[in-house]
Amino acid sequence: MKRLTSKELDAIRNRAEKATDNYWYHSEGIYVLTNITGDLYEWDGDVVAECEKEDDAEFIAHAREDIPKLMSELEFYRGIVFDLGNTIEQWDCDEPMDKADYVSAVIDIERKCQKIVEEERKSLGLLFCEECFEWYRPETSISNQLCASCQDKVEMEVNEWDELDDYAYIDYYYEEDDEE
Repeated sequence: MKRLTSKELDAIRNRAEKATDNYWYHSEGIYVLTNITGDLYEWDGDVVAECEKEDDAEFIAHAREDIPKLMSELEFYRGIVFDLGNTIEQWDCDEPMDKADYVSAVIDIERKCQKIVEEERKSLGLLFCEECFEWYRPETSISNQLCASCQDKVEMEVNEWDELDDYAYIDYYYEEDDEE
């Protein structure tokens, strides 16, 4: 598949902007509706599309929201590429670059890349483990501060300390008996 040109992207954006502006629903399997009025038992709406398959109706109904979101995401990443390209072009000159300028440009690119990664991790809902300093999915751990493997390590350490405490209590108890 070839890359989209700016002209093609503008055409997609224009089609999305010209489409009916309200939320689209797929109903009764094959219909895509908008401007729905009424209640659960008696309602009316404008038909956007009638499809042969329910999956097609669901796809079309979601396109009203999905296409603008995808366009926004694409613009975000193209902006990043543009910014990084500008930073790299600053290096690409006939004059030798001194070390300070080179280091500054590298640090600038690194910061931009870190910002991208951090925004992506947040958009994916990832959390940062305070123990191993890695990112993890919250559904893989019962803690909001530790990943599952670090959580397991902490639990093992706690259990070991509990066992030690039990032994310390037993030792203390027997020492008292010896003194009597």
